[in-house]
Amino acid sequence: MVDCSLALCKVELACIFGDYAHAGEILLEAPDILKVRPGHFSGCRFTFYNFLASAELARKTKSSVWSKRAEVARKQIQDWIKDGNVNCDHLWPLVQAEHALIKGKKSSARKYFDHVIEAAESGPFLQDRAISMERTADFFHSEGDTILAVSCYTKSRDLFEEWGASAKQKRLTHKILILNRLLT
Repeated sequence: MVDCSLALCKVELACIFGDYAHAGEILLEAPDILKVRPGHFSGCRFTFYNFLASAELARKTKSSVWSKRAEVARKQIQDWIKDGNVNCDHLWPLVQAEHALIKGKKSSARKYFDHVIEAAESGPFLQDRAISMERTADFFHSEGDTILAVSCYTKSRDLFEEWGASAKQKRLTHKILILNRLLT
């Protein structure tokens, strides 16, 4: 049970700090939380971060291993939502956006990221709202929309600060300053 909790904390922190390669290493070694703790909320959280890291690694490495992992996690989250699991609802817009990116559908991803922005205005978990906004900012920045990216990074920074993640807040503040300089 401790191994599952530790794996969840490690993979969540790796994703929050954008170290998806390390998150992938953790995922490959982690116990199957869904078997060890069936029905526990940590399964949903672990599956979300499994999806997020796998999606990022699938895009970067073009590896079918990570694509398949992301798809399995996406389907699990979708099934939970269909079954009424309220621990997953707020994660779905980001999952849809990231899935569209894996499939190379940037226009669909943009629409889903617009939904992420709406969903991040309220929700049960500050850290999930914060990472969702950061992923949204990363997308808009990669698409050359620096103004919207800065807005999303700022929202993410504020949410991380409210959550108490001062190191992450400082990193985002630095990124925002650099992007703002590019805008002037």
